[in-house]
Amino acid sequence: MEGEHQNRHAVMPSLDSMTLDWLLTMMYNINPYVKVFKMARHMMATKGVPTDLKLRLIASQTKDAR
Repeated sequence: MEGEHQNRHAVMPSLDSMTLDWLLTMMYNINPYVKVFKMARHMMATKGVPTDLKLRLIASQTKDAR
């Protein structure tokens, strides 16, 4: 996560370093899609960009949507 911290800080140098650490940690712990997008970015960087890459976000339905 250190490399990501440096990249983010380069984009927003005025952002306090501790605040940035807190935001990155929060995103990894709360948002399940952060890990999915990071994994996809890693796969594309190592294996090339596939032509059939899809990410489906499906909400779980606990009640009748009618």
